[in-house]
Amino acid sequence: MAVLIAWTALTTLVAGQEPPSSEWAPSSPWSPPPTAWAPPPAPTPAVEDLPAPSDIATKEDDGVLGGPWILDDEAIGRQDADWYEPDYWFGVTPWKTGIELGINGSAGNNEAVSIRTGGYMKRKSRFSKFDYSIYYNRTTTGEVTTQNNAMTDIRNDWLLDDSTPWTLFAKGNLFYDQFQAFDLQTNGNSGVGYQIWKDPAIALMVRTGGGASREFGGPDNEWTPEALFGFEYEQHIGETQKFYANFEYYPQVQNFNQYRIVTDAGWEIELSKPSNISLKISASDRYDSTSFGAEPNLLNYSMMLLLKL
Repeated sequence: MAVLIAWTALTTLVAGQEPPSSEWAPSSPWSPPPTAWAPPPAPTPAVEDLPAPSDIATKEDDGVLGGPWILDDEAIGRQDADWYEPDYWFGVTPWKTGIELGINGSAGNNEAVSIRTGGYMKRKSRFSKFDYSIYYNRTTTGEVTTQNNAMTDIRNDWLLDDSTPWTLFAKGNLFYDQFQAFDLQTNGNSGVGYQIWKDPAIALMVRTGGGASREFGGPDNEWTPEALFGFEYEQHIGETQKFYANFEYYPQVQNFNQYRIVTDAGWEIELSKPSNISLKISASDRYDSTSFGAEPNLLNYSMMLLLKL
């Protein structure tokens, strides 16, 4: 009997008919179990720290780096700086320096052709601007010295904020002239400045303040209170030329009829070769209403070569 039932089910399945008994059902299609074997994932290579790119940083005019990962030669100071360069002594600072040498003429107590030499140091950061200069003029006619004077000037501006044109400043000056009634003249002043115009081509600033001056070794050997009014103008002509003009008026506080006027103007032309040499034509004038018999007006004009370090 069992054999008969098995034979009947087999023949029915072959014929494509369902088996007569509902207790029997064909098996479902085969599928792999959930725990079936699968190839392991490919190993992920270890990620190493890559060097920072060296051609992405950008530098602003004030020397601030454009990327936190870059420290180039200008930012860290050249490691091979020579002894006469500021980077050798001061390290990481955006210093600008120059040395000037040339011939000049003098029209005042004496008139002659003479030698003029000097230099400057400048430093600009986010919140301050430092400017220092020194010049020396000497003229000899035969064995007679007809001109012998020197001047040094130092000034610092405190930049309050990028959004305001106001600044605070302090400045000092020393002046020596063999042919004046004094041995040494000095003055110190402080006050406020206002940037009237500022763009890559033109800059104009006015200043006002006060201080005191003194002439050592002269008839008036006392500190004299004085006011200060002045302006600074600078214009770039193309990429290789610059014109500048400075004016300072120092009237005595007790008597505005007694005063000093200091002016300075110049024109710089960059030479193509060598690239750090410029031709500078300048003129400066100092007028003192209280000269005590000496020539009140001292004019220096010159044509020099400017070496930028």
